[in-house]
Amino acid sequence: MDNGALDNIGRFVTEQLAIWEVPGCAVAVVRDGGIVLAAGWGHRDVEQDLPVTADTLFAMGSVTKAFTATAVGTLADDGLLDWEQPLRDYMPEIRLNDPQVTDRLTIVDLLSHRSGLPRHEMVWVGHPDLSRAEVVRRLRFLPLSRDLRQVFQYCNLGYLAAGHVVGVLSGTSWEEHLRSRLLTPLGMTRSDLSVDDMRADPDHATAYERRQGKVVPVPTRPITALAPAGALNSCATDMARWLLAQLGDGQLDGQAVISPGTVARQHLPHIVLPEDRTFP
Repeated sequence: MDNGALDNIGRFVTEQLAIWEVPGCAVAVVRDGGIVLAAGWGHRDVEQDLPVTADTLFAMGSVTKAFTATAVGTLADDGLLDWEQPLRDYMPEIRLNDPQVTDRLTIVDLLSHRSGLPRHEMVWVGHPDLSRAEVVRRLRFLPLSRDLRQVFQYCNLGYLAAGHVVGVLSGTSWEEHLRSRLLTPLGMTRSDLSVDDMRADPDHATAYERRQGKVVPVPTRPITALAPAGALNSCATDMARWLLAQLGDGQLDGQAVISPGTVARQHLPHIVLPEDRTFP
């Protein structure tokens, strides 16, 4: 990539930061199997005048879900789970409100937001101290709003349950399995999986929000039980390596980190999404 193209990216990012009132961001660009750009713009902490760098940790939010789906893929590769087999055969404790749905529910249904469960966010927002296993136990009491595979309904609890599956079937925890099977082999050495770990790192981004017409710092919410749905913190340099693995059929630095079958499955559509005109 020539300097002109890099300069154009820099100008575009600077313009977008102003338009969206974002204090700072980091961008990585990969091409032909290599990282051609990893840089930061703006501030990770406005009050202390600290710049964003390529290594600044940001909350990845629901990008975490792609890592959880990949972790499930490692279970399939190890023969511990079949993508299309009913979950009851592996995890009888996972039950939904409708027994017929429970009998047919697969891990793909949870990962594709097509289980029939609506968001039910207050289950975890209102009870932050519940364990992952306890939230999974309570799924059986939550009413379904649609039948299985009828419609896309975004549901973080499906990913919480998938993370529970990863922990139980791997004999460790979602966190440990993700580190050992994905983050470490991918060389994502700066990435972590908790708010406390991110705060302890000197190069992390402060959270900001627009309140009463002004962009102000806000607390970062720990989501311990819900971690498989959104707890990853990472940086531009680490996420570029994830991107290279996705584009390389799971290969990175000559090593097979993710199976080609898992990569292919992640890139296929599984449910039609309804039209969203929130951002026309």
